[in-house]
Amino acid sequence: MTYHDYWDEDQKQITSQDPEAFFKNEQLDIMRNQLRATFNDLFRKKEKITAAKVRRAFLGENTQYTPLDAFQMYLKDSAADTDRDLEKTTLGVYDNVRKKLTDFLISEKATDLLIEDFDLVWVKKFRRCMKQVPLGVGQIGHADSYIIKQTQTIKNVLIWAKLHKLADSNPREGRRIKGPEWDDLVFLSLEQFEQLRAHTFENQSMQQVADVFIILCRCGFHYGDLEDFRLATNHWTSF
Repeated sequence: MTYHDYWDEDQKQITSQDPEAFFKNEQLDIMRNQLRATFNDLFRKKEKITAAKVRRAFLGENTQYTPLDAFQMYLKDSAADTDRDLEKTTLGVYDNVRKKLTDFLISEKATDLLIEDFDLVWVKKFRRCMKQVPLGVGQIGHADSYIIKQTQTIKNVLIWAKLHKLADSNPREGRRIKGPEWDDLVFLSLEQFEQLRAHTFENQSMQQVADVFIILCRCGFHYGDLEDFRLATNHWTSF
């Protein structure tokens, strides 16, 4: 059944030239009334109303997604995306961010916060929380570089949510957060590097850390590469 062959743009209805004009116009009136009812329902709930949200509600789709809802769907979509072909370790990193975001929103009693409301204020709250969270052994707070990576993952989820029409807007779009101020880098001299490479530690854990450090210096491994190496050899070999 089509509605455009005998469409009257001024009257917003099917002309009488169509043999089924009465039936089709009746269907259009029903849909208009349903859309009005949908709009009024959103208005009574004091939700932010957009054309896209009215459409989702009219089609029986969810109109209120939280960042945690979006994160779950983002993880599922990322795992199934053959073009990206992500490693399990990468998906594990993403899921770790989701867990930290979950803990943060629980602590703020804001697990029902909508995607559109997770704005710059909430991002800054999340970053402050990550700077203050106990890490064990007397250590408090993650490093700035770690927090920035976590925040970037959340930003990617918000972008994905808008692209997949889970939200009408991305509250982070066009907004920047000041990055960390890095201290001056300190490099090992060649003599110090050779001294570390040749040294044998009595403590096995310290020796393993030193060996890993030498590998990173020599090979420039990423974390995932190093993890693959560990799984393949099942032990560290001293150099």
